[in-house]
Amino acid sequence: MQWKIRRVLAHSIHEIAQMLGSNRTVSDLLSVVNEYATKDLDDVKTGVLAHLSEFFEMLPSDIRKENFPSILNGILDTENEKNWRYRDSLAE
Repeated sequence: MQWKIRRVLAHSIHEIAQMLGSNRTVSDLLSVVNEYATKDLDDVKTGVLAHLSEFFEMLPSDIRKENFPSILNGILDTENEKNWRYRDSLAE
């Protein structure tokens, strides 16, 4: 997919998770969020970061505890340290 589409999905994936429910979120969306947070462009990572808490509310606590560190580390690992918009969203 194109990065602009992934960016839109990253900003709205928490809404999709609410529609699917907890079980489907774990089976269908968790891997997508992990991929976006760890291996994608900063613009896509920003979308995941903006709604990370809302997404994690849809996960069972054991899955949340298991996946939070890797997703957060992926978000914090920036490829372009000169991207001030990304750093600003991290600071917020």
